[in-house]
Amino acid sequence: MNPETSEAVVSTWEPGAVGLLVIDMTKAFTERGSAFDRNRRAAGLDTDYYFDRLEQVAVPAIMRVATAVRGSGGPVLWVKPLIVSSQARDWPPGLHAASMAPLVPGTPAWGLTSGLTAERTDYEVPKQCVSSFWCGSADPILRHRGVRHVLVAGCLTNGGMMVNAVDAAVRGYQVTVIEDGCAALDPRSHEDALAAHPIYEVRTSADAVDALSTASQDSRRTEGVTTRAPLKERNRP
Repeated sequence: MNPETSEAVVSTWEPGAVGLLVIDMTKAFTERGSAFDRNRRAAGLDTDYYFDRLEQVAVPAIMRVATAVRGSGGPVLWVKPLIVSSQARDWPPGLHAASMAPLVPGTPAWGLTSGLTAERTDYEVPKQCVSSFWCGSADPILRHRGVRHVLVAGCLTNGGMMVNAVDAAVRGYQVTVIEDGCAALDPRSHEDALAAHPIYEVRTSADAVDALSTASQDSRRTEGVTTRAPLKERNRP
């Protein structure tokens, strides 16, 4: 753990200190009939569960949390794999990136999946390996915004999502994985990934939205008390 940021692991839902990191929710990985889908079906895998969960569970959950995070003053980061070389030579070998190359801004597969909408104040974070901390700008953006608690969602639960959750935790962030905001190719892989590392906690989108709302209400009450205090001082006999 980075000693300069070790204090950041203290649990907080403080407004402005919570950010959302959404991993790989682009059309390249989330559309039926995509190269991602075809390759896995060719390998004998049934992808129906994965796409059903994305469309019916993960996308609505991510939008709920994104709205709540923005409302609390925190940033939303949309992490997208960037593959410039048509042979994916700019990506680490062994990740099977060539089947989706090139994957760059302006190509259809670069866009967010149906149902997800980025706001003007959000961040688009390209990455050139699985981790947006190692090969992207997630860390400087989060630190610049004063984020101490990172919520992580996206796909795959046992792939990019888990890698980024772990990388955030080892850099000193408090990390919460949004269980219903993630998807894997099968339920077992999803559950195993959620339970794989004790360095992040797991909550539902409803839990996260409630925690953000409660923290915002507490903050407003505290600000109200602070604002009224000088009046009491002036009215003291």
